[in-house]
Amino acid sequence: AIGLGTGFVLGGIQGGIYAKMNGGNFWTGDGTILGELTIDGTYQGTKTKAQLNSKWYNKSYDSYKNDVIFAEKMEDVFGVRAGKYNIKRFTTRSDGMEIDATYGKTDDYSTYVRLSDKRLVAGYTRQVGMKGIEIHVSPKYVLSSDMISFKAIAGHELLHGIHQFKMGEAFNQRESEIACYDFTMNVYLEANRISDYNMVNGMAIKLGYFGEDGVHVVHPLYKSPFAF
Repeated sequence: AIGLGTGFVLGGIQGGIYAKMNGGNFWTGDGTILGELTIDGTYQGTKTKAQLNSKWYNKSYDSYKNDVIFAEKMEDVFGVRAGKYNIKRFTTRSDGMEIDATYGKTDDYSTYVRLSDKRLVAGYTRQVGMKGIEIHVSPKYVLSSDMISFKAIAGHELLHGIHQFKMGEAFNQRESEIACYDFTMNVYLEANRISDYNMVNGMAIKLGYFGEDGVHVVHPLYKSPFAF
């Protein structure tokens, strides 16, 4: 989630990893949510309208075009293509279903809507059974020229997928969260985006993702393989 001064709303990265791998939250039996970044704002339309928006977007030419841009940016910024880390795809679409059971889209098709409470979502990561991991980022963040913000959001989601790939059944929700918040904060710190850093830092503290006794220590197995 990113500050509006740069074209984003960093009102708060909330939630992070949304479900545990062991006995996690399954979407209609089709996948497990590994991570989610919610942002400030609530969709004002109905759940049905958000679902229909997602259905239209998933079938649109824009979704194909935006997914190509997303994949190219991931390779440019992180050197990662689909196939690495068991990543099935990078996508701005929903879950590939006719009408997604978990996420819809805003009326301008720019941002995911979490259907359970109509909160806006910047991105999420899920595992699709044995098929691999999918990295989802809302189109507005993929299409933005703000590469620092793109790195902060897409990198956060990518790390959740990498952690699951590396750790498998030993995947630890809290350790992954701490590492992903650490990555996002350091992206902003390195870019001297202090206000964005402070907002993410505040959310990490609020949600308790700061290691033992309030000390932000990233477990060695969860450290980022990417430079900030």
